[in-house]
Amino acid sequence: MVFAGGLIVILAFVAIVKKYEARLVLFLSGLIMCLIGGLPDDVIKAFTKAMTNQSLVPTICTVMGFSYVMKLTECDRYLVYSISGILHKGRVVLIPIAFFLTWWISLAIPSASGCAAAVGSILIPTLIAAGVHPAMAGAVVLAGTWGSAISPGNAHNPFVADLAGTDMMTVIIEETPASIIASIACVIVLTAIAYFWHEGADDARREAVLAARSEEEHEAQAAFHVNPVRALVPLVPLVLLILGSKQVALIPEVSVPTSMLVGVALGFVVTMTNAQEVWKKFFRLNAKCCGIP
Repeated sequence: MVFAGGLIVILAFVAIVKKYEARLVLFLSGLIMCLIGGLPDDVIKAFTKAMTNQSLVPTICTVMGFSYVMKLTECDRYLVYSISGILHKGRVVLIPIAFFLTWWISLAIPSASGCAAAVGSILIPTLIAAGVHPAMAGAVVLAGTWGSAISPGNAHNPFVADLAGTDMMTVIIEETPASIIASIACVIVLTAIAYFWHEGADDARREAVLAARSEEEHEAQAAFHVNPVRALVPLVPLVLLILGSKQVALIPEVSVPTSMLVGVALGFVVTMTNAQEVWKKFFRLNAKCCGIP
């Protein structure tokens, strides 16, 4: 039984690495394990329980909805632009700065794909314009999304806390030192690769990129002005969750769905985006998240 279980886990891992549908692979792996163990009904029970998990499903849905509303109201764009300005002041340390900026933003936008879309659309062109190799620019942003691992908005953290029988902030605080150490190691390796393989800031690449830009692109970038209020909105849920944690306790405890809904409401108030559009898209996205066509 132990050998069969280990073999199934290894095969499932290989299948996921080969880019087979991860959810299908995991479901079939669990089904095979239950069949081998003589418990065929347990896979359906576990699947149904996970699909209706009260600590997991609301968190995933509200986090995804919040990330989408931040994109709709462009608050994520203001946040990224406000922070990416630091890049222009630290050309020598572009790789570490870009990594930690993405790492920090991913705390506020815990969806890895949402953070990559928001940050990548700004930071990657900025890095490339500074002369960083495109592959290195993409790698830095991808690695930086690791910051979401210790975000209170990350759907995995409340799920793990529920399994461990403790609160979410305790789990996050316990894993923070290891995450920070691993992140520092990651940025050191990326910086070393950029230096030894000459993928860091390069004057020749910079001049080539600037020459290829159209006049409209230069004008659009120059015309964009950061609104500090809009830039702060994506950080509000994170601040609420930290201040309401048992370790800080400056305000009453705030759940992840509540903090995300507060962020959505603030995004609407600050930007005055069409309310019907905001809520229609928010609930439409959550319907898709829950499998409703």
